[in-house]
Amino acid sequence: MLNPSQDTAASGEALRVHAASSDASHHPYGRPPHACERCRRECVRTAQATPGPTLTERMGEMEARLAELSELVQATSERCRCLERERGETSEREVEEKVSEDQGQTSLAAADMSSMQAIRFSRVSQATKRRRRSGTDQDREQEAAAFDIFVGRCAIAVPFLDSQSPSFTPDYVKQRSPLLFYAIVAVGSREVAEFKAFHRSALQEAMALNRATLGGAVPSIWDLMGTCIINSWLSPLRPPATAYELGLHKVPATLQTELDAERLRVWAYLVLSDLLIARATATPALISERLLRDIVPTVSTLLRLPKPRARDIRIVAQVEMSLILHEARVRIHDPDPGVQNLEPNTAADDLRVQHWYSRWAPVSQTILLEEGVQSQVAYLAMVHHFGRLYLALMCLRGVQTAADMNPTRLVHAHSTVTHGIACLRSMIDGSQPPVILYNTDYVHVNIAFVGVVLLKMIELVPNGLDEEAIIGVVKDISDLLAHLSGRSLANMLDGVLSQIEEVRDGRAALVAQSLFVDDLWPWTAETSGFVVQP
Repeated sequence: MLNPSQDTAASGEALRVHAASSDASHHPYGRPPHACERCRRECVRTAQATPGPTLTERMGEMEARLAELSELVQATSERCRCLERERGETSEREVEEKVSEDQGQTSLAAADMSSMQAIRFSRVSQATKRRRRSGTDQDREQEAAAFDIFVGRCAIAVPFLDSQSPSFTPDYVKQRSPLLFYAIVAVGSREVAEFKAFHRSALQEAMALNRATLGGAVPSIWDLMGTCIINSWLSPLRPPATAYELGLHKVPATLQTELDAERLRVWAYLVLSDLLIARATATPALISERLLRDIVPTVSTLLRLPKPRARDIRIVAQVEMSLILHEARVRIHDPDPGVQNLEPNTAADDLRVQHWYSRWAPVSQTILLEEGVQSQVAYLAMVHHFGRLYLALMCLRGVQTAADMNPTRLVHAHSTVTHGIACLRSMIDGSQPPVILYNTDYVHVNIAFVGVVLLKMIELVPNGLDEEAIIGVVKDISDLLAHLSGRSLANMLDGVLSQIEEVRDGRAALVAQSLFVDDLWPWTAETSGFVVQP
């Protein structure tokens, strides 16, 4: 048992402690608390030896620390901005290292692929983050300027995108599809020297977004438009698979909505672009040419819409010309011997091409464009002569050397040269810089194709053509192509011209394969009808 006196002392000590920690109303000069009176003990409040800071003092200390941290962050941010500017801007003394198109690329070992891929995507991610952080007024001004360049100089080449609409603004396009927006500004800034760094970043963004369409959700129609623009100006990619995935090949009999019309424009553009590359490179088209028959009846209704676009004239005319050339090729490869009589059939097709030009040339004069843009009259003249050259070239099917020529084939060879020179002259006269800078790569490839065909005629008809006129116009085309970002086509033509000069000087022997550059245009009897390989 506890001693009562001890119990009383313990209780008193406990109450003393309790009293010392009682509420703030206790004061040494006031009435002692009830607990102190009950235990008959003196109420003692022990003062703290070192009083803590008040709330105001603590707030002041925290504000001082925040101010110090803010100064440190500001200094670090300024340093980061300086480093980013140094990375983004190209010094005038710096020499860019480019891989020559003729030299190819360095081969990588299989073990290096994973690490290289990680570095590549890491680099893209870091660049994207830097661009998002540095959305300065200068960046927005360059975006707007590049956007306006595309609308004024390049939009004529694509039938979709109503660039004349008041709602067609950079913000509207970016909201619809970042891929479409960066494709537009990358194309618009491609030929502007002051936008070199901006073009590099915009192109990188466009390509990254374009690669993202390979997986995940199905891209939108706006994303497909951006891919089409990249395909035409920035890379050799082909988007027909996405078009099939979106069902664009199911052409409706009538256009019920504006979206139906826009889908048709995109589909017609893809079909024509695919055919242009297939014809110029003698490779099979990814999209069947038979689909042209399905497009023609519906695409002509674009001109009867309540608000038709000027560029609808161009796409309808292109579809009609492609159908004429397609039907001519079908007859050439028809197994019926009677159908293979090329002379009357080709003459009829040639009249169709002439009628096509007489019908569309006056209409094209109504299309008003900005100064410096290639007139549609000049463009249709080029297409007209290209079509007639193509038909004449079909009549040279099976020709390998000059020994295979006969009087009838000589007539078609001369027709090929006549329309080839006229085609290139139409392009030269209507596409002086800066116009040439804004034509699509499809146009550039077909220009070079015509140049190579003309040079081939020098071999097939020796001493029977105006060689000086042919060489002169091809040199002019080569000089024109030399103004482009990529000089591969100009370099190719220069190489063939050098071979011809060596032959004319007696320093080399001319052979079909070296002259015709079969790696680029390996025409065969199964494709175009022009055999160059024995």
